Amino acid sequence: MDRIMKFFFKAKDIMDNWLIGTIAYLPKSKDSENYGYYISANGSEPYAVKIRKDTICRPLLIVDSKGQNDLFENDIVKIAYNEQDFGIGILTIKNGLLYFQTYENGNIENRQLLSLHFLDNTLINSEYLGNKFDADAVNILYGENSNVSSKNNIIR
Repeated sequence: MDRIMKFFFKAKDIMDNWLIGTIAYLPKSKDSENYGYYISANGSEPYAVKIRKDTICRPLLIVDSKGQNDLFENDIVKIAYNEQDFGIGILTIKNGLLYFQTYENGNIENRQLLSLHFLDNTLINSEYLGNKFDADAVNILYGENSNVSSKNNIIR
């Protein structure tokens, strides 16, 4: 992904497809029924696509260890702590700080990601798995035997 893309947001359109671009809001008016949130289509037609507001994810300006995936708020990643232990969780922002939110034994644990977790804007020992708005990725987060498996149960 182009370095300039890192400043774009990620969101799902009304057909459940991920798009990356700049976000704009068209207010409701008596002259238009097309109000709502839109994302740029990066210069191709159509120039803006209506998106679901609840899926807007802020850019984190970091990439996974492979350098193939720009990471966004609400992305699910696997982070290796050492050769045998790893955690799977959601990247969240609270009070301007980045956290790795894990779910262990039914409990939510927020671990703040500090500078020791990064090297040259790369989240060390990390693998991108999906986003909390993707049912398949949520199944990875909770495990195959999880009762959280439908779109309606995706973490909000």
